[in-house]
Amino acid sequence: MIVAPITIYTTRWCGHCRRLARQLAEAGIEAPMVDIDRDEHAHHGRRIERQTGGYRIVPTVEVGERLLVNPTVAEVTEALAAESAPHSRPNQPTRPLRSFKPQEGRNPHLL
Repeated sequence: MIVAPITIYTTRWCGHCRRLARQLAEAGIEAPMVDIDRDEHAHHGRRIERQTGGYRIVPTVEVGERLLVNPTVAEVTEALAAESAPHSRPNQPTRPLRSFKPQEGRNPHLL
């Protein structure tokens, strides 16, 4: 079992959050779950909104100083490995928050 410096931010209605927590547990990673809909944890919801451009997206996983928005188990384990590495860079996103699809007929490299 890995004791990791991570937290899963969730809501009570989020099935994706429960699934991610179960998948992490199956991978040997236990993490506390914090319900951002509860008044005492509302400040976490505001942090997530700042990270995502105003959206309260759950699950969001905090690894060290990084917030991973709707991550996969692989992304969480990668972030944990980076967090434990001496050359860790905590503010590097693991993937873009929004996907970008260039308009047809336009060269995406010139945008």
